[in-house]
Amino acid sequence: MQSLEKIISALVLLLMLLNIFGGIGSGIWLAIIGEWGIIGYGIAYLFLGPSALSLAMSPVLIFAASLAAMGDNPNKRAIYFFTFLGALYTIVVLTVWCIVTFYFFAKQADESSYIPILIWSYGAATGPIVYLAESDNDSSIIATFFAQFAYVVVALLAIFFSLTMFDLTIVFGCFMLIGLIMQFATVILKDKYRGYI
Repeated sequence: MQSLEKIISALVLLLMLLNIFGGIGSGIWLAIIGEWGIIGYGIAYLFLGPSALSLAMSPVLIFAASLAAMGDNPNKRAIYFFTFLGALYTIVVLTVWCIVTFYFFAKQADESSYIPILIWSYGAATGPIVYLAESDNDSSIIATFFAQFAYVVVALLAIFFSLTMFDLTIVFGCFMLIGLIMQFATVILKDKYRGYI
């Protein structure tokens, strides 16, 4: 268990460094090679992305409303069911958001700009997710971490292997599925710890 914690801590540190320096470094790199359009698209993503993601996430409120409609003594299975559906919907939205962003930026890259564009696209895709994540919500933190990690893995696979977008989407989805399982396990463990189950 301690080795898993060390691995996760190292990954979090690497993602933090990428979050801090990736955008600056790739932005400078793109400016030097004259990719001003890509820089503009990335900035637009950062400004418009939170609104677009919020709109895409709004159907999650249906699951929250279903939970609220159950009253004071809801069925535990129903709570888990609607919680799972809400988390699943969130994972699907984040996967679609990241893969569409990846595809949009990657198709505009050539050999000289591929790496800086992929680094820049990481910030464009995950920046709005980080902005919207609630720091006190375990599910948000887990979903954000897995979206960032999956994006890095997919970018590395795209750089070193000739995989199709379908293959990359499957890889991304598998990581997000692991994140979904961890989110749900966290909810169940919290309830067990509190003595609810």
